Amino acid sequence: MKKVVDKSVRGKSVRFDGDRLLEYEIRDGRQFLVAVRPIYDVETRDLAALKELDIIAFNSEAEKAFIEILSQMCDQAGAAGVSVRTVRAEVAYRLGISTETAKRYIEKWCVAPSAPFQVRDGVIFAKGKK
Repeated sequence: MKKVVDKSVRGKSVRFDGDRLLEYEIRDGRQFLVAVRPIYDVETRDLAALKELDIIAFNSEAEKAFIEILSQMCDQAGAAGVSVRTVRAEVAYRLGISTETAKRYIEKWCVAPSAPFQVRDGVIFAKGKK
């Protein structure tokens, strides 16, 4: 398959406009707006905006947020623990990830012998709490 290159594009530029990033292409001496992207705010942890800007950074932040959410859920549930199904659904919804991605996070953070959480009979517990 032959790659098509637009030879009329002579350059690119970026401008900040409040909370947005405006991307332009320069063609035939004129600027054309090609994308408007939200600027990611680290303080508010806007994962939806980060997902648009940088999927690799999003994945890293989403995993950190997963751990925080799971810790909160385990603390609230206490000795009863939290069902795997509930965790999958809740973190997928809150983080904007697929349930399959949530499943991979659970496997990594709950199934590994050195993980800080554990799964027993379909229920997740923080290690050290029964």
